[in-house]
Amino acid sequence: MWMGYLLIYMNDLVIISSTVDENIERLKIVSGTSANHGLKINWKKCQFLKKEINYPGYRVKHNKLSPSPLKLAVVVKYPRIQSVKHIQSFLGLTRYFRKFIKDYALIARPLSEILKEGIPCVIGPQQESAFNM
Repeated sequence: MWMGYLLIYMNDLVIISSTVDENIERLKIVSGTSANHGLKINWKKCQFLKKEINYPGYRVKHNKLSPSPLKLAVVVKYPRIQSVKHIQSFLGLTRYFRKFIKDYALIARPLSEILKEGIPCVIGPQQESAFNM
């Protein structure tokens, strides 16, 4: 989950900031909020002031969130779609990237349309184009 400057996944927190001072202030806020809600931070496992980190499915670098290169590689190497199951799987995978792709829903629409009941699974030029985007 992405919450402004705080990235949360399971029991991991990543605080993103542009400066050391900003990071310290944000850390105070997060640690105070955690304490107020009875959450304990294992300080021995913490890392501070990293310029780049890989985080489940993401890369955080230069104060920016981007998709993980490993996750992108899975999409690039995805086998050619041939069935409704393939389309469902491919769209499930690529939906992860929707926050990074302008007009994702419009791009994916030719594939999404095939998932509607009564629509035959025909992979034509529009579907191929959507798959290759």
